[in-house]
Amino acid sequence: MAYKNKEDKAAYNKKWAAENADKKAAHNKKYNDANKKKTAAHAKIYRAENKEKLAEIDKLYRAANPLKEKEKDLRRRANKKGNGIFTISKRFMRNLYNSPCVSCGASERIEADHLIPIVKGGRHSEGNLQPLCKSCNSSKGPKLWIEFVAEKKGSQRKLMV
Repeated sequence: MAYKNKEDKAAYNKKWAAENADKKAAHNKKYNDANKKKTAAHAKIYRAENKEKLAEIDKLYRAANPLKEKEKDLRRRANKKGNGIFTISKRFMRNLYNSPCVSCGASERIEADHLIPIVKGGRHSEGNLQPLCKSCNSSKGPKLWIEFVAEKKGSQRKLMV
């Protein structure tokens, strides 16, 4: 088939790729499986040559998907400690980040807090998460929730006296 110009050829290729997505995916998988070392070497070179471009794409993705990134970090930390990771629904996480802080009632800068911290053997699961604002979560640190509440009540009593 003869093309009038590069744009016509590009348009034809784009249309063909859209119409034959599974055929193309199967071909790519077959090629990649047969040429693992070659594709890995190519990917390594590409990443080295396009570091800034890939960093910008990553930055844009993180900005567009903040909840995914927070969840990914929490899962990574729990996995590193070996405490156990459970599937947490997107709906649960969205509700958690849209809930007020259970300590002070603030609704800005909400973070997912573990009642039993990961560093103290807590699991990354829906039953062990609660919404805390950044300030309260920073003050709580690696304490158990009950320790944090007791400490907070103790400091309030001192102020009353």
